[in-house]
Amino acid sequence: EAKKFEEAKHLQEIARQKTYTYGGVAGFAVMLLVAGISFYAFRNKKKANIEIERQKNLVEEKQKEILDSIYYARRIQRALITSESYINRVLSKMKK
Repeated sequence: EAKKFEEAKHLQEIARQKTYTYGGVAGFAVMLLVAGISFYAFRNKKKANIEIERQKNLVEEKQKEILDSIYYARRIQRALITSESYINRVLSKMKK
């Protein structure tokens, strides 16, 4: 009878060790899954940030082109259009 008790105790110990082993393997698998998902999300975020940076640079370049065009047009207008003060001086001289 003591032998049966020892055998039952031994079987319980083996079952407990199997449970710990399976739990450890499952925990490790979950940890790998979380690490994989985190890496995938990080990689996608990095790609998105690179694309956003590229678009930002493109917008800044286009904005600079537009502003340069506006400034160029303003310089042309100032060169071609007579100033209001000059027109007023000429008109006042003509009235005399």
